[in-house]
Amino acid sequence: MKGCDAISVYNIPQHEQKKRKLEKKKEKMEEEGDEQDVDMTEVDNPSTDMWLMKNRKSPWVGKKEGLQVELSEEQKKYAEEYAKKKGEERGGDKDKAEPMVEKSTFHGKEEKDYQGRFWIAPPKDAKAANDHCFIPKRLVHTWSGHTKGVSAIRFFPKHGHLILSAGMDTKVKIWDVYNSGKCMRTYMGHTKAVRDIWFSNDGSKFLTAGYDKHIKYWDTETGKVIQTFSTGKIPYVVRLNPDEDKQNVLLAGMSDKKIVQWDINSGQITQEYDQHLGAVNTITFVDNNRGL
Repeated sequence: MKGCDAISVYNIPQHEQKKRKLEKKKEKMEEEGDEQDVDMTEVDNPSTDMWLMKNRKSPWVGKKEGLQVELSEEQKKYAEEYAKKKGEERGGDKDKAEPMVEKSTFHGKEEKDYQGRFWIAPPKDAKAANDHCFIPKRLVHTWSGHTKGVSAIRFFPKHGHLILSAGMDTKVKIWDVYNSGKCMRTYMGHTKAVRDIWFSNDGSKFLTAGYDKHIKYWDTETGKVIQTFSTGKIPYVVRLNPDEDKQNVLLAGMSDKKIVQWDINSGQITQEYDQHLGAVNTITFVDNNRGL
């Protein structure tokens, strides 16, 4: 048997012989059902052969050992705590997110003047269009009010007498440009920083896109939220179709490489563009607003 690792009656170790004898004895006792004659003191004593026969598991045993099919109470408790912890790490605590409180605060003196004109109306001497742009030569004014950085600004359409700002402090503010330079209204409806903003053609409404994965459609004058949109992804850019008869078409560039199109009137998604290789950061209309 030289050069061979097999075990035979000639080279089997003594401890292996003893183990096999115990296993055979155990099998025989189980078959004959005479376990009632076993001395329980020997069974409980780890130094005896009977204890080894009862407790030692070996691959040589002919019969299959029974498997535990039910968890103990302690194991169940541990499994529940572990699953709960993993769920929170993977974002399973979405239900615990801060509730969105949609409100706005007006900071001006009056929302209407003596002629019944609302505060968003342009001054009488303001031009209806700005045909030329110039490089600024000096600092004209500084608007201060956000507690964190400003991610986007938009001038009021046509007249530019108001300026809208999106803040990393979750707030959107609208400022007077021509007269006082003060903040006229603050809009609060996002739980995280606001990424982008966009006016409708007449400035009566505007869109906000937040890192809380929500897009909100606001009434500029009253500060009320008209509608909220979401796909569960972060919107990086929002736009309305520039055509006057298509101002109900909302497009948003998302973090999941898609451009999503909504019909504001119905609140339904009407189209998805999913050919991008990365997140969409800007949207530009081309070909007389028929393409993107």
